[in-house]
Amino acid sequence: YEPIRDAMIYLRENSPQGSLVLTDDWDTFPLCFYHNHHNYYAVGLDPMFTATQYPELWRSYKKITRGQASIALADIRGKFNADYVLVLNDHPQLYEQLLDTPELFSLIYPSGSITTQPLAALFQVANASGR
Repeated sequence: YEPIRDAMIYLRENSPQGSLVLTDDWDTFPLCFYHNHHNYYAVGLDPMFTATQYPELWRSYKKITRGQASIALADIRGKFNADYVLVLNDHPQLYEQLLDTPELFSLIYPSGSITTQPLAALFQVANASGR
């Protein structure tokens, strides 16, 4: 839990209030929100709320978070209007895709030289809304 906590504290202290965070899994929302209610989250609580109300958006979310379609990475900004992406180390494909797309995503946390995927990483989305 500490890596998520630390990432959320960093984001709370270094992002505009109301910025939208896309998490790599819906069930990280409670911990993220507990440590950072300064930001909003694209998916949280029961995924059926999104899957039922917005089935196309939910399909896109699943493709993105499972690293199934790099073309869907543009949806992070386009469909979700996200400012930041939280990726935990159980989603290595997504992490690699974000790293490999520096024109869309910048690793902001943790900072410094990283040789392996951290337990929790934050990416800033290029040309995000900046709410």
